[in-house]
Amino acid sequence: MDASRRQRERVRDGAGRRGCASRVAETEPDRPGALGTRVVTALPRAPPSLYSTKARPASAARPQAQRQRHTSSPVRPPCAPSPTHARVTVRARAGGGGGGEMATETETVTMTTSAREERHGGGCCVHAATGVVLSSRQEGGKGRLPRLVRFEELPDYLRDNEYIHAHYRCEWSVRDALRSVFAWHNETLNVWSHLGGFFLFLYLAVAKETGRVAAAAARAAPGIVTFVLTSANASWETRSGNSSLVASTDFSAVLASGSSGLGQAVPRWPRTVFLAGAMTCLAVSAAAHLLACHSRRFTRLFWQLDYAGIAVMIVASFFPPVYYAFLGDARTQLSYLSLITALGLLVVGLMLSPARSSPRLRHLRAGLFVCMALSGALPALHALALHWGHRECHLALALELVMGLVYAAGAGFYVSRVPERWRPGKFDCVGHSHQIFHVLVLVGALTHYAATDILINWREALAAVAAAGGAPALTL
Repeated sequence: MDASRRQRERVRDGAGRRGCASRVAETEPDRPGALGTRVVTALPRAPPSLYSTKARPASAARPQAQRQRHTSSPVRPPCAPSPTHARVTVRARAGGGGGGEMATETETVTMTTSAREERHGGGCCVHAATGVVLSSRQEGGKGRLPRLVRFEELPDYLRDNEYIHAHYRCEWSVRDALRSVFAWHNETLNVWSHLGGFFLFLYLAVAKETGRVAAAAARAAPGIVTFVLTSANASWETRSGNSSLVASTDFSAVLASGSSGLGQAVPRWPRTVFLAGAMTCLAVSAAAHLLACHSRRFTRLFWQLDYAGIAVMIVASFFPPVYYAFLGDARTQLSYLSLITALGLLVVGLMLSPARSSPRLRHLRAGLFVCMALSGALPALHALALHWGHRECHLALALELVMGLVYAAGAGFYVSRVPERWRPGKFDCVGHSHQIFHVLVLVGALTHYAATDILINWREALAAVAAAGGAPALTL
């Protein structure tokens, strides 16, 4: 009889060891900016053989939800722990990205064994007593931005440049994404390079036309243009003799010479079209780099708008030189502007396809934009042949050529992803190819603005001569 009793006790103890499990239950919900509390409780999951030698029927088994709920039982299994347990919560503040510290929760819960198991010296709860359960979570505290992630943690639709390794924003809320405009991450300079450019062109659009504004635009143009043009034409005078831009070696003076004392006999709307196109491109680009991290839908939408904005800016850039170079020839103006507008609409239609927004098609996108820019060679050569005797046209054309080279260089950086390709992970926040591309786009736009101002001043000078009773060199 004693042997049979000992055998049943051994069977019961062995079943208890195999069936014991640990469960983590939240005792209070997480609050924003606060750390939750977790308790580790050992619950029995013993088979029916623990209480009898025969298996209980299915109808006698407790429901699954009731078994998972920790309720008091009239009979405590041998491996159940005592209600006493130790809970140690460790709170740490870890520096996170996104411009603020991150709240990091590390909670350690250590269990104790029941007095009965300590007396027996065995059981599954002994192993649970010596174990430590860690629950770590990083979440944005109150007023703090979510943490930045690495390239490997990004979903597929946010993976654009594998040579930039860290400081990514991933699926942030729109509110957090907007707040990140003042935070430091790998899109900060991309946002501000074009957001600052937007405000610059907004100032140029609304500021009163003075020599100061024109001189500021001249200083913004590349210095190499000033050196090349002034060294080649240190002292020159237009062959027509009707231009006010004579004997000038100061690039700023050339731009500002016709800005004061002359009425606005030449319409300004073509330049306004260019400024509106430039501001559209820069504003949409800044918004795309700021908000595309929100979701897959935002990523697709804003990058398509970004590509459309580039096409709009290229088309708008054609209006001032074509209008002022062929002033008085409405048929030629309409032909060239209609052609570039149709080409721009075609490119925008192609860019709106989600398949063409893929990172692997950056070569195709860059090629389409370069082709749009190169289409300006035909009207440029036509205008040069028509106004060969006017040095202002030479100067404006030289600036337009520099603008094209700057845009082409920007496209080259965009496609080749240099310099981060040479040193992956070293240019994550400062100096990577897209930032260089943004700066070159801004420089090219300012150069085009300077060329446009030269053409306007040239036409204004001719209009002033015609108003004074002199014979105009060109038909206005």
